[in-house]
Amino acid sequence: MQIRVVIGACAVAAAVQAATSSFTVVASFYPVYLATRNVTRDVPGVQVVSLAPATAGCLHDYELTPADVKILELADVLVINGAGMEPMLEPWIKRRPELPVIDASKGIALITQSSQHHCHHGHHHTCETAAPNPHYWLSVSRYIQHVDTIAQGLAAADPARAHLYRTNATVYIAVLRQLREELRQMLAGVSQRELITMHDAFPYFAQEFGFTIAGVVQREPGHAPSARHMAELAQLIKNKGLRAIFTEPQYSDAPARTLARETGVAVAALDSIVTGPDDLNAYADAMRRNARTLAAVLAPPPLPPPSAPSPAQPAPASEHAAPHAP
Repeated sequence: MQIRVVIGACAVAAAVQAATSSFTVVASFYPVYLATRNVTRDVPGVQVVSLAPATAGCLHDYELTPADVKILELADVLVINGAGMEPMLEPWIKRRPELPVIDASKGIALITQSSQHHCHHGHHHTCETAAPNPHYWLSVSRYIQHVDTIAQGLAAADPARAHLYRTNATVYIAVLRQLREELRQMLAGVSQRELITMHDAFPYFAQEFGFTIAGVVQREPGHAPSARHMAELAQLIKNKGLRAIFTEPQYSDAPARTLARETGVAVAALDSIVTGPDDLNAYADAMRRNARTLAAVLAPPPLPPPSAPSPAQPAPASEHAAPHAP
């Protein structure tokens, strides 16, 4: 059953058609959409629509459009990433308390990070607060939980098809478990385990596969790093002997390339899987590409070739040579 990500007017048309004859599931954005598509694979009468376009990226600054609101009004169930990824949906969800909402982050162990924002307490200044990092889908183990939560939520919202959702989830989770083991094997030989990434998307990936995030170029995409921050990163890269800065194909790599020129390190891309094709295997394919990139860029450097042996030197003549026989 081929279901495509529909955008703008096409999304509205698809949702209208689905509402008249089937069960309409609205997924907030790309990684949630991929999981939901796998859970609903070949389930008759179910239409999955991605709310945000497949090119939207992370939803930190996303604003609902009139077309988005029309899609939401036609939803039979809404599936969200949760963990603070969709703040723009919170007021709308409160206005539709009857709509089943599946928060796919439920029960997932989240990593807390510091977040800076502007406060207004009589004067303007910057406050720093702790907030969950919402990019947990980059841990395969947590994505497995994400998929299971979606399946259980759909089964509760649509009991007539519950067994189909659960069967699909079982199949897809088996695929993800195999993927996790494959990635561990692919990354086993990586020698350098500290990463400089473009933004705060990869702590869950790092935790799962034995890396640490040494630094981040931009806390949020589109927010230019300060000169001071860039200088601190450059010094960090030199002190630790890091070999690469990892960008994301969804966002401009200009700050990373500036930093790379100053430090002489490589630039390579890791996919945060917030955009991509409408393909049931897209998540696994992207994770494999990430592992191949890390293995290629951070594998142990080749050993120098063995030096050629020096040619044999004749033994020096003795200072006191034996007298010739008469």
